[in-house]
Amino acid sequence: LQSPVTRQGPSKGLFYSSRGKPIETSVAHKAYAVFRQIESMAISLYGNEICSEDANLDVFMNSHIRRELMHFPESERQGALMVMNNYLASIKERMGASLECVNTKYYGSLPSLPGGNVKIPVGFVGVLAPLIRDIPDCTIKYCKPVECIRWDACEADRPRACVQCTEDESYDADYVVITTPLGFLKDKASCFFVPNLPAKKMEAI
Repeated sequence: LQSPVTRQGPSKGLFYSSRGKPIETSVAHKAYAVFRQIESMAISLYGNEICSEDANLDVFMNSHIRRELMHFPESERQGALMVMNNYLASIKERMGASLECVNTKYYGSLPSLPGGNVKIPVGFVGVLAPLIRDIPDCTIKYCKPVECIRWDACEADRPRACVQCTEDESYDADYVVITTPLGFLKDKASCFFVPNLPAKKMEAI
């Protein structure tokens, strides 16, 4: 495996406004540096007991951005704001949620796996292939619509879970890993699990 080609610098390159006008490189560099300082402040709040449980990342980042923009010359503020909004959008994309739903106190809890990035020339199938080869034939079932997941069996002689399919077929299991979209769970969770999930799990969905 070869290490991937790294960018010379994350702040290199041009930023453009929504009208296609390039933002001055010097302004973009300054805005990038300021944004990273603000983000570092948010990360450092992880584990801080003083930080409010209700503080969300959207309010924290935007309030600090507005404050820092006042240190830019007036002619540079609009461009700097667009650059910082771009990085703000990249955090939203990385988190997979509106920043209003992300607690500032826990933003820094996101772990970084050691080892860095690795380039796999043949693609991710190169990682899966050795694992798939070890799976016995006919153990993966396709086109089996699932009606419900039965779980929480108390009896010692019963499986911990059971996947009930719509064709009157069922599959016993110790664990069930569910990879459906969150939208499906929001719509069907109340009838998809038998018995219903605990209130905390339903609230999380």
